[in-house]
Amino acid sequence: MLLLAFALIFGAAFLLHLGHKREEGLLPYIFYPVLLSIGVGALLSGRNLFFFDETMMIGAPPAKHAVVAWASRVATLMLLLVPFERIGHYLLAGRRRPAVPLLLLGGFLTFFVTNIVTSAFLSAHHSLLKDYFMFVGAGVAALLMSRAETETALRTFRNGVLVFMLVGAVLAPLRPELVMSHNYFGILPGVHIRYAGLSSHANSLGPLSVVFLLCLWHSPYANRLLTWFAWGLGLMTLLLTQSKSSYISFLLGIACLIYFQGDQSLLRRLLDHRRPHLPVALILAVLGGLALVCLAFMFGGLGDRIARFFGSSAGAELVSLTGRDEIWQIALKEWRRSPVFGYGLTIFDDAYRYQIHIPYAYHAHSQFYQSLASAGIVGFAGLIVYLATLLWFTVRTVRTSQGLSLALFVMMLSRSVSEVPMSLIGFGTEQMMQLLFLMVLSGYMRQRPAVSGAVATPATAPVVAFAQNAASARGGY
Repeated sequence: MLLLAFALIFGAAFLLHLGHKREEGLLPYIFYPVLLSIGVGALLSGRNLFFFDETMMIGAPPAKHAVVAWASRVATLMLLLVPFERIGHYLLAGRRRPAVPLLLLGGFLTFFVTNIVTSAFLSAHHSLLKDYFMFVGAGVAALLMSRAETETALRTFRNGVLVFMLVGAVLAPLRPELVMSHNYFGILPGVHIRYAGLSSHANSLGPLSVVFLLCLWHSPYANRLLTWFAWGLGLMTLLLTQSKSSYISFLLGIACLIYFQGDQSLLRRLLDHRRPHLPVALILAVLGGLALVCLAFMFGGLGDRIARFFGSSAGAELVSLTGRDEIWQIALKEWRRSPVFGYGLTIFDDAYRYQIHIPYAYHAHSQFYQSLASAGIVGFAGLIVYLATLLWFTVRTVRTSQGLSLALFVMMLSRSVSEVPMSLIGFGTEQMMQLLFLMVLSGYMRQRPAVSGAVATPATAPVVAFAQNAASARGGY
């Protein structure tokens, strides 16, 4: 422990020295060690998803390979040092210190205090683990990033996830039991596999591929062939995860990007009565679809097929949201027992899952029920404050980010119904996506015209450029 403390001190001092010499910090590259740790852990886990038994999820975890343990230690060390460098760089900047979105910082810290701190110390089953505090430093540091650092973060997230998905795709024909489960009956007809790749579960890989595709749309590669390859790999990965919530969030996110990156030209085209071809075509397509549905009900026996589907096991899973309604009832029961500060952060751990006989209930499968059960009404109020703050900054940055902030917010909000995308415990794929969202909000809030009131017309462009260079010379290192 003493050696680790000295390593942290000297490492932080070294990073602060580097941060003084260069404007861009190391936080945008934090996704690389985290993805490496997750990928190495999956590669050396020896798991077999073909014979995966949910009853095996309870009990002592298997011993980690030495490489996996060291990869996890390196990632944890980076998660501690890199945010400290960014925060220290900000505190030592003096007059050159950029403005901080204080409202967003307050909303994030409110969420952390009400959902982690109060639950850890004041809940019915209080506990204290290092995983509770791994994300807060990175979250605060993300709000101190510049616009250039945000763009770098989007590219590093895109590049890291591309390699992460590519390695999983290469392993699919070589070691299929490592990356996918079989005998799964989802919504894709004739496809009975569920692809998890190097992620822990398909429901983790699905949203990761969605955010990858959103970043790829926003920042495509310079090489067109590489961009098309990345799109094909991302879409195929998303489809094979058979994650319905990820499908919905992808469609909503892409709609946001199309609307705002097109500068509302599509909306103007739809409302332009002088060129009615596009709206008429859409109306005819809708009417044709409705006619086909009516014919299927009348002559194709569609009603009987729907009735048989809901009478099957797959239909029962759909009605109960794959058993989530039972987990929600358990979460509500625990909240009623401890209404103010909740059950505690150990809810849905191994011992609790063994007690309720639901081995797959790693969490409440809803961000709202999770906050309510683990942190009580205090945590739920903090969640609402955090969501309202995120919405406010999303509205403020939707134009400058060309819809990317709205796409990420819609994805996070839609997944909050059935998943826990705003978890602050540990650092995995969910925390990576939340960190990227905070970076986008912070970075694009700082995008302002360099010269107030100046319009970059051809005549004034040299003047604006001179003013920008002079401002950067005064504010640079």
